Amino acid sequence: MFKAMEIMGLGALDDDDSDGDEIMSKMMPDIHVPLHLDNVPKFHINGEGDLSGLKRWRKTSKEIRHLFDVFETRTTGERITLPEKEFPDFANKTITWKDFNEECKNLELNKYVQPIQIISKYGNNTIKALEAFEVEVLDKKYSAEEAEIIL
Repeated sequence: MFKAMEIMGLGALDDDDSDGDEIMSKMMPDIHVPLHLDNVPKFHINGEGDLSGLKRWRKTSKEIRHLFDVFETRTTGERITLPEKEFPDFANKTITWKDFNEECKNLELNKYVQPIQIISKYGNNTIKALEAFEVEVLDKKYSAEEAEIIL
């Protein structure tokens, strides 16, 4: 997903201030970045089943949306609870973005690496980048023959 987002040209949404620096994030306003998705390559997603293909990409997309809510706690310090179904490792815990990252590192929860990377890269623009990915890759279903890139 991360590489596909880069191929799509979503690098313009890179949020250099997404590292959680509280002082800088209060000083820097959200920046409106126009997207130019006129020349997005045609993607085909291989695989079937719950843990591969389109279902896996949709699951990751859902995880990113939930984790973005946690990401937003970096400036408020507010603690929130993640849905147990999607995040069984964090069941019955209220956490911040910092807590989530530290626990993932300490417990080697590598299954959350991709969502963490995407949120860290796009910061405040994560949802905008994710929506572009969903529209341009997940919703457009090209066959392997007509696709320019196969995931």
